Amino acid sequence: MSIQCTNSSASAYLVVRLLVAGRKMTETVHLKKSKKKSPPTLSYESETPINYHPPLFLSPYNYILDSSLRPPIIKNSILIFDEGHNLSSSASSTSSHELSTGLIAMSISEVDGSIDFLESGGESGDVTVQHLLILKNVLLKLEESVTLSKIGSHSGEYFHSILSTGTITPQKSPVLQTFLTNVKTLIERNSITNTGTCPGLNNLNKLLLKVHSKSGLELLQSSSSYLTLIANSGRSKIIKYICLTPHICLKEVQKEEPSNIIITSGTLSPLDNTASELGLKFDYSLSGDHVIEKNRVFTTCLPRGLRSKILKNTYMNNGPEQFKELGLTISGLINKSRLKGGVMIFFPSYKNMYETILNWGGADLKGNKTEYGLFNREGRGLNRDEVYSKLGECENGGTVPCVMRRFRVRFDVYVEPRDGGLLDDLLKAFKGSCEKNINGGGILCSVMKGKISEGLSLSDHFCRLVIITGLPLSPRKDPIIKATMERIESQGKKGGTQGRGERWYSGQGYTGVNQAVGRVVRHVGDWGGVVFLDERFGTGNNSMLSGWLPKFGKESFQEGSERLRKFVFTMEEEDQISGQKNDVKEVWVKPVIRDEEEEVVVKKGSEMEGGWLNLKNVETKRLTQQPVVKDVAKLDGGGVKTLKGFSGGGFGGGERGSWGVGG
Repeated sequence: MSIQCTNSSASAYLVVRLLVAGRKMTETVHLKKSKKKSPPTLSYESETPINYHPPLFLSPYNYILDSSLRPPIIKNSILIFDEGHNLSSSASSTSSHELSTGLIAMSISEVDGSIDFLESGGESGDVTVQHLLILKNVLLKLEESVTLSKIGSHSGEYFHSILSTGTITPQKSPVLQTFLTNVKTLIERNSITNTGTCPGLNNLNKLLLKVHSKSGLELLQSSSSYLTLIANSGRSKIIKYICLTPHICLKEVQKEEPSNIIITSGTLSPLDNTASELGLKFDYSLSGDHVIEKNRVFTTCLPRGLRSKILKNTYMNNGPEQFKELGLTISGLINKSRLKGGVMIFFPSYKNMYETILNWGGADLKGNKTEYGLFNREGRGLNRDEVYSKLGECENGGTVPCVMRRFRVRFDVYVEPRDGGLLDDLLKAFKGSCEKNINGGGILCSVMKGKISEGLSLSDHFCRLVIITGLPLSPRKDPIIKATMERIESQGKKGGTQGRGERWYSGQGYTGVNQAVGRVVRHVGDWGGVVFLDERFGTGNNSMLSGWLPKFGKESFQEGSERLRKFVFTMEEEDQISGQKNDVKEVWVKPVIRDEEEEVVVKKGSEMEGGWLNLKNVETKRLTQQPVVKDVAKLDGGGVKTLKGFSGGGFGGGERGSWGVGG
């Protein structure tokens, strides 16, 4: 049985809990939706208690998908693939193979070393010099066949013709695989090579094992789902045998007879497309709403920027003016809305991100692999009025300053590195900017389908706004993309459906967008905005975007920035009213009375220090004036906490570093 779940909802969680507990879906399962605005939940009814606790095995995808790594525990097990939107590409990659003249040359060298070992009197075991000479002759013919192969894109059958010309046919392959294993044992047992291993022969054996795992008609049928790409790389010629259909790999997993296959992700929708691409029949499909209320998410598309120029982040449309328009628009949005906290800007590719930042006045980070990009803000040490005065100079100056300077008035700007090992340091610094920059925060420039766009949780003020600058679409002329689209389109026409190839192509880009958009709200009390700065999102055909996003249309910069300003103000007001507790033991206030409507009743025995009152000894009625607030940690020389529980906000006239809030 197969189950696919989307939106990582409570329903998906309960299904997993149910199955991991050792139960099959043979008893009563109910999908319930409460009267309140909450996602569907799954309940399980059974008269018998669940008392079986099976072992749990955690592993990367490849340990399950790769037959050479797969542990013998699949039968009757429950397979759960989390982040299932990556399953298709992982399955295709596992079923793809590579052969090069360099690999063959390495294998020949290992055979020569084995011949020298045996001729010098070494223990042979099951391997003779005559056998090794025959193997060397096979490898030489294979090397010649690969060398003479034509550069370019070919069908899957072409790869098998190259192997056959090298005398390696499906009929002879099993015997050759057995002998390669014997030679591998000989080399490793006697440390014949410098490393005591034989990577050439070993990799060649693995390739033949997978490529010739089928026979006859099965092999011919599966090869039509492959693409052969041949290219020169230095002195070597490389042949890539690329799988275009992930179901080839997944069918092999199904043959191991797992009791259940569960695929979960927040971006599997549309579910019928996912099922078709994976080639699996799902007995159950569960799709839950997001836990967030739609009024806590701001969405809009601005097809034109601050200076009314069209925004469309494509190769044909990009240039200095397009980059500047994009930067000025982003700067205008976050500054006019007075947004504070974290802002994430997502680009279609690393190349596009680096080019954009360079045009914005940042450094050239294209070749920087040793550290992440950081551009410190220029407003350090300035109070709020000074910061916004400096910002006004940028907005109204006679000569428009570079975009990066506009950002850096209030924000530190960070750029995602290609090296994943630098992410921890980057995120630590970024979070520090969001917390310490009371007038601004941090801007994190990232790449859709990159390391930051998936699985990273930046809740609350660490991510208040996600900006999408384009669609992460692969080049149409890429041979793999072209062949996959043609195959899917052909299948669609057989079933009477047109345009499936184009839909698949667009879906690959929207999956990256949906993953990036998912960074903005991480729990039920969170809030944030999503702004699409590309006219392609304003066409009204956004069916591939995550369903939890509120419906939106296109609007002008003036309309969008004003709505964002009101949204930010409203959400910050609600945060103050919500009464969320800080980790502050005591709060002290210094109330200021300005009219008779305000009433502050101080209880008897109140502790006082320089006119400051402990809040637990103060009652307020119709308190409209902003009192100055500080916490007990300030009195002890500690850090200052924001008091939540009053509406409004702003700086008061109390001690340096104290906060003022008012109703």
